[in-house]
Amino acid sequence: MDVKKFIQKNHTTIILSLIIILHILILLQTVFWPAAEFRILPYLTAKGLVPYKDIIDQHFPGIFFFPINLFTIGLANPLGLRLMQIVIVASTHVAIYLITRKLKNSGRDSFYSNIMYVFAQTLFEGYVLWIDSFISPLVLISYLLLISETKGAGFRLTFLSGIFLSLALLFKQLIVLVFGLVFIVLILFRVNKKRIFMFALGFVLPVIFMLIYFSSRQLMNDFFYWTIIFNSKVYPEYAFRLPTLKEILILFFIIAPFIVLTVREYIKEKRRNILFLSAYALPLLIFIYGRYDFVHLQPFIPFACIFISIGPFLNRPRFHYAFAYLLIFILLCTLQLSKLGKYTTFIENTHELSIREIDRLNNEGFTIYLDSHHELYQLTGTLPCNYKYVPKLPWYLDKEKNIFSESFFIKRPDLLMILNNTDKSSEIYEFAETHYTKVKSVDDFYMFFSEEKESGVENASSAVQ
Repeated sequence: MDVKKFIQKNHTTIILSLIIILHILILLQTVFWPAAEFRILPYLTAKGLVPYKDIIDQHFPGIFFFPINLFTIGLANPLGLRLMQIVIVASTHVAIYLITRKLKNSGRDSFYSNIMYVFAQTLFEGYVLWIDSFISPLVLISYLLLISETKGAGFRLTFLSGIFLSLALLFKQLIVLVFGLVFIVLILFRVNKKRIFMFALGFVLPVIFMLIYFSSRQLMNDFFYWTIIFNSKVYPEYAFRLPTLKEILILFFIIAPFIVLTVREYIKEKRRNILFLSAYALPLLIFIYGRYDFVHLQPFIPFACIFISIGPFLNRPRFHYAFAYLLIFILLCTLQLSKLGKYTTFIENTHELSIREIDRLNNEGFTIYLDSHHELYQLTGTLPCNYKYVPKLPWYLDKEKNIFSESFFIKRPDLLMILNNTDKSSEIYEFAETHYTKVKSVDDFYMFFSEEKESGVENASSAVQ
């Protein structure tokens, strides 16, 4: 086999693969922070707790609350979540390459946009695995399918485009804004009515199946309250966070080319595929409204990289602009150097004593309440006391108090495990000190036993002061 000919024939695949490998190696050298929800919520669902009724959560079901979820397919663990991060990043790179090549018919611009994504994704908290991470490839694929439709194809790709956008909606409610804006742009460009219908049909079908699923379980009122009402009225009061000056400046560099190119295309050029790209990208900026965290910009970042890569080359090449932008992003990424070389220590490694203690007491018939580190339920095969779960977050505080008082009124757990840095004036701590006995400390927990069980507790000879 002629190696030189092979490289010449497959040079684009080889270069793209090397860029993806470089990105993965960078991620493997940084801290990895997958949200705890990816472990505890699918586990509780698989064990029979009812979403939005027994499990309090404000998010759309995604890979949390369906019968097939992260736990049932064996990915609700550190290795599985790391593999998902790698798959998301790799598929996003491929989508960016295909989109840029489609828009510019240039492999060079495609590679530039992918190199930009390596640095931009890292800069904007790419080490965090959250719901927004899953949206990126789904929305990109939806856009790629929409602009790839050819005459005589029967609008199959447009239908699939709607399907992929709807799958993104199952992760985050705000995707409906993307659909709305794209739908309006399709109408403004006087696109074939059947094509518009197929796009809308593809988008609506998964939503209908989701609603039928929750309706069949008599959960529509709970689903609507937590995912719509609660998110619009209660959550913003507790979670609102304004950006710092540094965050605003960093954001400016990523959105400036998008704004300039979108305005220019709307006023002057009116290239259909570029305006479709803007219609997909613009609503994704709203993700940071209410709680300014870079991780919420992850779905927008690939689109920004595409705009940055095609902007300087749409009319005549401006390589100095492209080089300057790449240099700026490399310099900005030095802000994340503190994350390099730091490996995440998962709860399996930091709470071995707690896991053993919970396992032992669970086998002896103890009912257990965990005040924090709820992943321990999954790791020990246990369930929350009285089968009610509320995340320990400020915006759920009132609901947590209600569940706490109602649940404990029905049946008090035999063991309370409360973090040792818990405010001693808090309701849970005062309740524990009044009705339970603090027996010992394990890892970062205080263990409070009920009077009925205290006498039967082994290895509890030394009380904690």
